[in-house]
Amino acid sequence: MYEFRNKNVCGATAFGTYSGFWFGLGRWVLLVAPNAASPAAANHDLSWILLAFAIFNTYMLLWSSALNKAVFAVFLTLEITEIVLFIGFLSNGANTIKIGGYVGIVTAAAWYASAAGVISGIKGRRCCPSAGRSAASAPDETASCVIPGTGGVPGITCTTGTLGSVGP
Repeated sequence: MYEFRNKNVCGATAFGTYSGFWFGLGRWVLLVAPNAASPAAANHDLSWILLAFAIFNTYMLLWSSALNKAVFAVFLTLEITEIVLFIGFLSNGANTIKIGGYVGIVTAAAWYASAAGVISGIKGRRCCPSAGRSAASAPDETASCVIPGTGGVPGITCTTGTLGSVGP
């Protein structure tokens, strides 16, 4: 949870929530799915879990547009993956589930965005192209923004010096 210490609210929220997702999904697979009335019932349960995280991912996708295109691409492909898998598991459509799996492989772009953040942190400067900043923020400048739940509290700004950091 070093992302909180680094004032990276987006990273902390994403990593914290998705680690909870994987922990919970693992527990569901071990404790609940084996006792499901049928494989179709287990698929139905799994579809609703995926929909819940697609909803969470939707607002992360929207707010990631203020970061860079690499992070936005990660959330976009993850959104598509979760929606396709939701449809596949809800309808018990094996082919749709396979397509969702293939789209999920594309989500491995997260490794590039992660590597760019790690290398930039080590070097103390941005050194990996991340397809540039999104239109929402200009490079090396501090841009004002409204963070959900703050009511536009003065002093909260989005800084573009590091990936997704939020600070005074």
